[in-house]
Amino acid sequence: MRFRRSTLVKPKILVDTTFILPALGIEVEEEAMSIIPLFRKFNVYYLEVSILEAMWKIIKLVPTGKLNHVRMGLHAIRSTYYLLKPSHNNIS
Repeated sequence: MRFRRSTLVKPKILVDTTFILPALGIEVEEEAMSIIPLFRKFNVYYLEVSILEAMWKIIKLVPTGKLNHVRMGLHAIRSTYYLLKPSHNNIS
């Protein structure tokens, strides 16, 4: 059986902080939560600034005793999503 190259390549998407937060133990709107299971069909990219923004929310909302869940979430994000590093070369 032959596969076309296009069927093997997943589309790419860039997610914002809203879609990073659930992995870190922070609840978001149900609408956003319902989209996350669809990510398996994509190569998911995130910006480091989204992690920084998430950390500000975590400082406000997550008790110190629950930071292990945040660490596991960060590991999951970094091992399943792709970090996009913008540069001036990306601007057209």
